[in-house]
Amino acid sequence: MAAGTSEKGLAKLFGYTPKELFSEIFYQNREIYYPDLHKYSGYCNKIASPKKKNRMKGLCKKVLKYLEISKEWKKNESAYDECILLNYWIYDTLDKYFNHDTDDMNVAFGTLQFIWDPLTKD
Repeated sequence: MAAGTSEKGLAKLFGYTPKELFSEIFYQNREIYYPDLHKYSGYCNKIASPKKKNRMKGLCKKVLKYLEISKEWKKNESAYDECILLNYWIYDTLDKYFNHDTDDMNVAFGTLQFIWDPLTKD
């Protein structure tokens, strides 16, 4: 990426509009393209999801990227509970992938949780 070009600046080029509510900003930022997501492949290629495996790998990489860059997650200083917002975003994404099939969604969420859990332990 060119020097001085931020990821949020890149997002604006792709048509993301500014949001005002914290939750809107949070959800929109989860959809930003990050060119370095490949560095999470070692973790996310272990996805054991029998369905939508490639989409699950992409979601896994986005979740791990968030966990890495989130200051609020590391320090727990956010005025909002980002953990809840993150879980809502993940479930909403899984709902779209699995067409409201809660059994598949729960298996997929558990698979993601299995991958990120060891990485969030202090």
